[in-house]
Amino acid sequence: MFVDGDLTVNGTLSMTARGCKANPATSGTDSDTPVAPGDGNAVGTNGIRFPFLTAAGSDTLAAAELNGTGTALQALIASFPALSSNGDIIAFPKVGGAGAVGTTSGVNGTAGSTNQTGGGGTGGPNTGTAGSGVAGTCFSGGGGGGGAYTGTGGSASPYGGIGGSCNHASGGAGAGNPRGTVGVDGGTGTGGFIMVICSGTITVGASGIISSNGAHGGDGGAAYGTGGGSGGGAIGLIYVTAYSNSGTVQALGGPKGDDTYWPAGDGGAGTIQTLQISA
Repeated sequence: MFVDGDLTVNGTLSMTARGCKANPATSGTDSDTPVAPGDGNAVGTNGIRFPFLTAAGSDTLAAAELNGTGTALQALIASFPALSSNGDIIAFPKVGGAGAVGTTSGVNGTAGSTNQTGGGGTGGPNTGTAGSGVAGTCFSGGGGGGGAYTGTGGSASPYGGIGGSCNHASGGAGAGNPRGTVGVDGGTGTGGFIMVICSGTITVGASGIISSNGAHGGDGGAAYGTGGGSGGGAIGLIYVTAYSNSGTVQALGGPKGDDTYWPAGDGGAGTIQTLQISA
């Protein structure tokens, strides 16, 4: 979102549970990427990178690196300045926080760092081994694993794909795009990616919300295991004049399924980046 002037948020800007199912390394379509990137490019090795002039910055970058983001944003590359030790780069890495590996108890997904999304949590096993969560991407938090009623729960699919299934129809499915196909209650969605570039002041009012949270894991039945939550997304808030927040700005991991019985893992938290830039 580009804003010419000031931005006051008294409503909601949300990418909660709206992460994109896509492999950033793919320029076309495949089983993990149902819709090809509009610009026909895979995301570059260093992820999605935006250069900004700043008063104290020292980064260098010849041009914005926006491959895989679509034709509309690609058309704006020239609007971003070349940096020569005089600005800051805001980079969203191709790979987010790691997904938790399924074990005999629930494990939370890894929180993102340095503009990463969060990884998915494991399912919660009655007995046996929970399904694993998966890593996030620059477009999506990772999906959560499915619960297990003995045996092994299903793991989430990579790149913001389907959540893990429970191995019992009454257990909890993992959150993802969509939730696992076997099991109940899992939320559909992962945290997405939202960026605001404002030429004035960004003000989040008391009733304002900017969010990119993951979805909840399935509760399931009392004896069948629970589903893992999906990872939170990534938020970038770039402004020239000032930034103030008296409302809610969050990129939380999705909560695990009901932990009264067989606790699963929460999705890892995503990240929030704010940066004041030069006019």
